[in-house]
Amino acid sequence: MNKKAIVLVCAVLTLVFAFTACKHTSPYGQIVVDQQGLEHVIMTDAHGVTVVDSVGDLVEIVTDSNSKKPIAAPTENGTAAAGQEGEYQTHAVTFPGVIESGDRIEDRYVVLTLPAGWEQIGENNLILRHKDTDARIMIYADLKGSLTEALEKTDTALARLSADIGISKSETSIDGYTAYRTQYDLQDVTQITYLLQTEPGSVCRINCTVPTGKLSGVDLDAVLQTIHFK
Repeated sequence: MNKKAIVLVCAVLTLVFAFTACKHTSPYGQIVVDQQGLEHVIMTDAHGVTVVDSVGDLVEIVTDSNSKKPIAAPTENGTAAAGQEGEYQTHAVTFPGVIESGDRIEDRYVVLTLPAGWEQIGENNLILRHKDTDARIMIYADLKGSLTEALEKTDTALARLSADIGISKSETSIDGYTAYRTQYDLQDVTQITYLLQTEPGSVCRINCTVPTGKLSGVDLDAVLQTIHFK
């Protein structure tokens, strides 16, 4: 088996492993290392965000094991001309739960930038923690259903709460989408939920929990306004 084939087989065998972004980069995409220490070049767009295919998988550019350069894909007439846009050999890689690259965090649906004082603690989902206050932001970007149904379920749940609990509603914008914000205080903890529709049949729910006594010490919007939906 030649070296090119070995590299491709190794990539396929390690699809289920988590990826970690490297500090060094490639002119062809973002370099990530799997848990076996193998490097992969993952296709990125003009803004450096990883590209996903129609089913949400990453797109890995197949490279030569010696030169580390992309292997050109055959053209319609059977020739291979490296450098033609879209002419590199690629294959799908199952998107791991979360990819971290410095302060940029992403899953298959969302990319965001962590402000100072925040960390990503989720393994399979985006769970962000404010170090000073222990506030949490949990992002679920691909819940099936309609926004109308999600809002109705929220109203039904709120109706069951005690009349003594303060509830406030408002609207804001996250990445250009209208987000419906609901805040309610549960004594020691304040819960803030955002619901928005990013595409038909898919709802994004963002749950924020903050110790009530530390509410003034955390700026949730500093995180939320960095969110970009892929």
